[in-house]
This record gives sequence, structure tokens and C-alpha cells, in this order.
Amino acid sequence: MENKENQEIGIGKIPAFIRKIEAKIPELSRQHKQVANYLIHNLIHASYLNTAQLAEEAGVSPATVVRFATEMGYKGFPDMKKELRWTAQVSLEGKAVLEVDPQKSSNALQTSISVAQQMLQNLADNRDDVAFSQAVNLIFQARKVVVFGHKASFGVAAHCAYVLSKVHFDVSHVLGTNSFDSFSKLDDLDHQDVAVVFMVIQYPTATLNLMRMLAKRGVKIVLVSDFKTVPEASLASVALLVSISFVGCFDVVTPLLVVADALAYGVYRKDEEKAKRRLLRFNRFNEEDQAFRQVCRFAD
Repeated sequence: MENKENQEIGIGKIPAFIRKIEAKIPELSRQHKQVANYLIHNLIHASYLNTAQLAEEAGVSPATVVRFATEMGYKGFPDMKKELRWTAQVSLEGKAVLEVDPQKSSNALQTSISVAQQMLQNLADNRDDVAFSQAVNLIFQARKVVVFGHKASFGVAAHCAYVLSKVHFDVSHVLGTNSFDSFSKLDDLDHQDVAVVFMVIQYPTATLNLMRMLAKRGVKIVLVSDFKTVPEASLASVALLVSISFVGCFDVVTPLLVVADALAYGVYRKDEEKAKRRLLRFNRFNEEDQAFRQVCRFAD
């Protein structure tokens, strides 16, 4: 799955517990894969669950969860739960898994803030500046940049395209191959261009299909993802791994937004004079269109 020659991994380190699961996925049964995928995408939340609760969340029977633990080489579920809990704690640098347990807290705002703060601290503590710089260089040197993501990643991709368009002269947000403007955005892309791809949580097929199509054209791919559990991850020139968390009914994607902003700021810093000229054009366009009540003039 991993192409070490073409891919650099940055930002977040993959815990050994998750690497063990990823290595076993190809040989697991369908139901065991359900448990594996749930644990991969809900590491912190899963650390609170007992056998029955995990089974319900993963859509399998409690007996399947126990058999999965045995299949992974543990003596039983309690033995696996210990490593799961430890992994979640270590991923947050030894703090409690959450400052506020989302299953017990009645303050939704404080819970969301607490989880986001800890995810950002994890991002800061585990960043890989070399891989991040490689991603920035690819974007800065690109003739064209397309940005896409679907489902949970859709909003982050739209934001990334917006902030990058302020500092790069040709950035497009691509919805997919079936959108009305997909031909004009995708048809002439080649090795001179870069795709920034956001892909988390179950990996939408629309994202995977678009990655494969662009890779065939030689487009360089900067992938921002939580884990590399699909073969398409090997298509990326640079992969930035970012841990995210699940709380209640939603995924905390705050770290992805930070990476999106950081990529734009990194491009800005590569050539500030060029970026400021782009910002001036951005401001003037919006002023002519009266898009904002107040236009930022810091780049004047």
C-alpha cells in the first residue's frame, strides 16, 4: 500500500495500535473489518466503550468484538481495551483522553472546545516540518491547483480553495467529475499541476475516483488525511496525516482547517511580494463587486 519512494508522511504519527490493525485489514473477515474501521476512525471515543457499546457502534455482535480482539493477538477484549486506552492517552500527550468526557458533559460548547484544543496540541506536537514544506513547495510551483474533498471533508476543501486562491493565481475547488464545470477545471491538468485532497472518515468513492483519474494524468497529489487505509493513498506525492476525533454526532475537523490555512500561509511566505500582488487583485475585485461591507487593505 505504501510507496516509500514517492510518498512522504508528515504532520501526525500513526500509533502502533493503528498500524497493527491496518496491517491485518486485508486478511480480516467483513465483520472484523467493520470493527477495525470503527477503531481506526474513532480511536478516542472507542476508548470509552465496553464490549457491548463498541459492538453497537460498529454494527456487529459483542461476540464479534471479542473474536476481533483475539484475531488481533490479544488475550481478549479487556487486554485490547488496555492498549486502546493507552494509545488514546499517549496520542494526547499523557493527558486525560478528553478534558470533558463527551458522554457525561452537559456543556456541548465546552466539550467541543476541549476536544479541539487537544487535537490541535496533538497536531503541534507531532508535526513534520519537512513533509509540510514539501507540500507547500509543490503548491507554490504548480501551474494550477485544484482542491477537493467530499462528505466530512467537503467544507474543509472549500475553505482551503478559498484561502489558497488569495495567494496563488490559479486555484479551483472541484466538486467532482459530474459537476457542470468539471471539464473546464480538469481536462488540461497534467504533471505541472497539483491536487490538494482532503480525505477522512470512510474515504468517499468520489474522492478516490478523482484521485485515480488525476494520478493517471501525472498530477501531483498533496493528501491531507487521518489514516492511510486505502491503496489510493500511495498515489500522493506528499501525505500529511492529521488526527481527528469523533464527539457525539460529528467529527472534529478543526486540525484540518488549521492545515488548510497553514498551506496558504506557507505559499504566501514563499514569495510575499507576489502573494501581496495577488491579494491586491483579490481586494480590488471584491471592492468592484461590492462583495464586502469593508474590504481589507493590508496588502496595499
